[in-house]
Amino acid sequence: MSKGESVLNKYRIENGVLYDQFTGEVIDRKEIKKAYQAELANFMLESELDLNEIGERLDLRVVSDKRGKTHHVINVKEGFHFVKVFKVALREVLSTNSLSKAAKSAYLDFQAYTSFPNNTVIVDGETPDTEKLCDLLDLKKTRLYDVLKELETADLILRKKINGQLVIYINPFIYNCGLVDQSTLELFESSQYNPTINN
Repeated sequence: MSKGESVLNKYRIENGVLYDQFTGEVIDRKEIKKAYQAELANFMLESELDLNEIGERLDLRVVSDKRGKTHHVINVKEGFHFVKVFKVALREVLSTNSLSKAAKSAYLDFQAYTSFPNNTVIVDGETPDTEKLCDLLDLKKTRLYDVLKELETADLILRKKINGQLVIYINPFIYNCGLVDQSTLELFESSQYNPTINN
């Protein structure tokens, strides 16, 4: 189909048969579906480019998955904070480490409190002390230390004392809040989940 030529103008239905009105060729239903999807994707792409020129974006976008299949997607929380979860690495962590339920639960809780850009655990705007971590995770102090050690051994977190305060960094190669501070990346440079050293 040439540029500007619409699927709607090219095909006709007569007596339940779909055909190309210019060639008379009978058209398969799957072919027409593909043509409509391609036309819609092309229209949306052109519309998005036009809107980008005036500083706007479409809420609905067309993206392609790894297999090349197109999907119409929408950002459900425009303007809100988001996180990146590297699912393959996370699945690897969960399948290769025999993490306790307490450690898995703590890791999930930490994800809700991971902050930008250092990828550290922050609760109520502050680095949590041991007492606050115990309250957050519903753990006794001894069990908290066991869980933190377990998570660190699994390469999910890194503990660091800064001015006498325990700071918990979340491995950004598994989970992060977008752009990550260079100093945090350097802490995890030798991580088994760092793709630059493990590919």
